[in-house]
Amino acid sequence: MRKIIVNENQKGLLFKNGKYIKLLGAGKYYTFGDREIEIVDISSPLTSSRCELDTLLKDENVAKQVSVVEVADQMLALHYVGGIFSGVLRHGKYAFFKTSINELPTLNNIKESFFSKTFEDFFRIMALDFSKHDDEAEIMKDGEGNIIFNEETKDTEIMPASKNIQEYLEEEVLPFAKNTFMMGDITDDTEKNPDIVRGAEFSFTKQFYKYQPLEDSSVLISKFQEIEKGLA
Repeated sequence: MRKIIVNENQKGLLFKNGKYIKLLGAGKYYTFGDREIEIVDISSPLTSSRCELDTLLKDENVAKQVSVVEVADQMLALHYVGGIFSGVLRHGKYAFFKTSINELPTLNNIKESFFSKTFEDFFRIMALDFSKHDDEAEIMKDGEGNIIFNEETKDTEIMPASKNIQEYLEEEVLPFAKNTFMMGDITDDTEKNPDIVRGAEFSFTKQFYKYQPLEDSSVLISKFQEIEKGLA
């Protein structure tokens, strides 16, 4: 049995034997056997790796919670989240959850879009949305020589406070992701680089965990059956 947490900014898609069953809201769920829950972000287009969009839209609960946009040939849909440009949608059918920050994409003629957007949006459309990521390619920089990074690959590293940052990068990060670079200055001074946060990490499991004998299998089976009835 697995515990699945669906956060407030997410939805869950419940599947049984590979077949879509229903949409799940925020909460805690348990899956086992032939049941699976796929997590989707409500600020992104609704998609599933297990079924087609039309299958999901046949669910009345899904259909009530989303807006559908169909992008024809020679058109672009510009998607904004919270007023910030998120990306470009090309030919196809898309569904977006109706939220306060998820703005319905606006359809634009491709030629007109290229001349009506700001330079930043135009650059994002051409350089990022119409391009393919290549780890071997030359690193992109702006006019001032600053590296233009892909926000989707942004990550956080937790490292020992006694370790030098540059040494840590060379030993633990760069061998596995050679194009990685650190935001701001490589320095141990938190005032010069606000992205650096110092603190202590405590493993509560390690410090406070006490072994508890498992319940008898017959009791667990009975609980599983009750959970299964609730998901049906």
